[in-house]
Amino acid sequence: MKLIELLEVLSLETPIGIWNIDSKQEKCPLPQAYTKVKNIPFKKLRNLYDMDVMGVCVDKAGGLLIRIYDKERLARSLAHYDLARKIKEVDS
Repeated sequence: MKLIELLEVLSLETPIGIWNIDSKQEKCPLPQAYTKVKNIPFKKLRNLYDMDVMGVCVDKAGGLLIRIYDKERLARSLAHYDLARKIKEVDS
């Protein structure tokens, strides 16, 4: 499921935090930093709306933590890791 598909079905009043787990610099957002769906700045969504949702966690206050990632990037990374492992086995 894409992030934009999930945001379309959520209530506009739902507080959410979006965590791009592909980004090394981005930390997990705290519940105090969650934003309502209707108040999410376009600048934040511009590069993230087509990313895939990895998981959604509900916190005690009713907010949602949405973890997103790039599925194609993950597939390439796993393929490169598998290739490197096979090369190492051949060299050994």
